[in-house]
Amino acid sequence: MTGIAKAFIALVVVIISPMGLQADTKQSGEAWNTTDGLINQCNARELSRNQLSEIAKQLWNLSKIDWGLRKEATKCLNEYFDDEVVYTWDEGWQFVIRDDQLNVYPEPVKRLISEEKAFCAEFDDGKLKIPQSAIQKADLTGDGYKNYIFSSQKLFCSSNNFIWSGSGGGKISLVVGDHVSTFFARNMEITYPYGPNFPIIIFFVHGSMCGGYGATSCMLATVWGDGKFEYVGREGNQ
Repeated sequence: MTGIAKAFIALVVVIISPMGLQADTKQSGEAWNTTDGLINQCNARELSRNQLSEIAKQLWNLSKIDWGLRKEATKCLNEYFDDEVVYTWDEGWQFVIRDDQLNVYPEPVKRLISEEKAFCAEFDDGKLKIPQSAIQKADLTGDGYKNYIFSSQKLFCSSNNFIWSGSGGGKISLVVGDHVSTFFARNMEITYPYGPNFPIIIFFVHGSMCGGYGATSCMLATVWGDGKFEYVGREGNQ
């Protein structure tokens, strides 16, 4: 590449980068103004049910709610919906699982909920809120039956929302019958490279698990076998 060509590319980068940054900043500002405007409308006195319904619908359909506005936006939506809602980092708005709905879950899941409820209460008597995505069902063993995935990092504590996760992620518990295996990961995915009857669970974990640093890409794979989750590279399979 000639010196002129290199100079031209460098000039293009210098020109385009600020333009892209300005565009992102503008979009962020517009999103903030839209959300803030809806919140101000929601806080208006003598708001009719139809007006509140329209504001709630617009808030619900926003693709992103800025962190600084989530508390007030959540308050507005909860004035409209009968069931409580929270804004989650992975799936946006979600309904909270009510206490009277917890009876449908098996005892191992109930115990996990009780433990996290007690943990949340240690922080200024916080109240636990469980978004729907925190408890999911999937076949983890390949036998065709649904098991449970309990993601503590997706939970909400009314007094402190940062108690369940860090740079390495948070607790993800796999529940098969009465057996509970808990992993610490940023996220997980169920894959089927060898067919639908042999699920392999991939955890995206902290780089230190691979002998590196936090930013190091690292994964842990596990499969169900002999009544527990088996994986290579660590002592004491769960």
